[in-house]
Amino acid sequence: EMKFIKVNLNVLLFSLAYYPWVIAWMFSSTLLKDYLHPYVIINYWQYVGVVFLLVKFLLKHKINILSLLTTLFFIAVAFVVSYGNDNASFVFYSIFLIFSGADQNLEKIIKYTMILQIVCLLITVFSAVSGIVDNKVVTSTAGNMVRMRHNLGYTFTTFTPNYFLSIVLEYIFIKKLDLSIIELLIIALLNIIIYKLTLTRLTMILVFFILIYLLGIKKIGYERFLSKLSTVSFILLSAISYFLSVVYTPQNRILNVLNSVLSERIQLSQVGLQTWGVNLLGTSVNWNSESINYNYIDSSYINILVCYGLVIFVIVIVGFTLVNLRAKQVQNFPLLFVLLMWAIRATIDPQLFLIWFNPFIFYIGKSLLSYKAEEFI
Repeated sequence: EMKFIKVNLNVLLFSLAYYPWVIAWMFSSTLLKDYLHPYVIINYWQYVGVVFLLVKFLLKHKINILSLLTTLFFIAVAFVVSYGNDNASFVFYSIFLIFSGADQNLEKIIKYTMILQIVCLLITVFSAVSGIVDNKVVTSTAGNMVRMRHNLGYTFTTFTPNYFLSIVLEYIFIKKLDLSIIELLIIALLNIIIYKLTLTRLTMILVFFILIYLLGIKKIGYERFLSKLSTVSFILLSAISYFLSVVYTPQNRILNVLNSVLSERIQLSQVGLQTWGVNLLGTSVNWNSESINYNYIDSSYINILVCYGLVIFVIVIVGFTLVNLRAKQVQNFPLLFVLLMWAIRATIDPQLFLIWFNPFIFYIGKSLLSYKAEEFI
């Protein structure tokens, strides 16, 4: 009888530490933040949550010394990264959650996080459409195009398509890539509507690529090829991102066109690397999202490298690579496919290390604490 209560308590303590915090982060990028003050919740909840996670840890029957030391090392690194770095204040608590979550049912966490993303997205878009918050129309000129874009209740126009892409990836993972034609059509329709309103090209293209794969290519069976590709994807794409950022010059026609297609992202990565450089434990960066002096690094790989430093970068890249190797061992193709999409997405979007966009990061905790392969089925 006792064991039953203990198991639930473990999940309960983790849930209390995680869900209120992640909901607050989801609302932090909406214009509702002026009413809801999510940052107040985030700042306090990190203290409350640490207590929950420590109690959760103390209730464990068996404690593996190696796992304990590994976890303590990563949490210590994360603490140093977060300390005095405004942009990285969440890194400490994120790493704490990722390693505490290693013994949880991750499919459930991904499912519930997805549901919360959907609810938050609906509330935000509804609040913009109904006039509770401003549905601003923003003009952007990146990549030699003038675009009129609706922000749909978010602080930035790209957040709606960003959350939509996250939701699609989580949904196809939960459904094990087995979607009906109706589901595919609904996703396609929503993709077009969101694109029309926000004009975010790269996200739209990625969603259509996923749909085309699920519709047709899947039948031909590229599984072995994609599994192999997935296992090297994070190392390969982060290396390419870094390489392009270093060698970029407007004089090179190919790189110039590529930079333009990617809305100046390569150049912004280069400027970021030149301005702040790469430290072991990150740098406190002042972003400027005004269109004149815009300096935000949109590539997750370069963003993590510059802001959170080399150690966190290695944790993320090695962590995900190990997850993919484990998933390949047990032939968990849905996980491999979704992580391949995330690896591609991380070259253009800065959300790889943000749990409120990417709950798949919990798998890193499992992989780095060397959980058995069958944990990745």
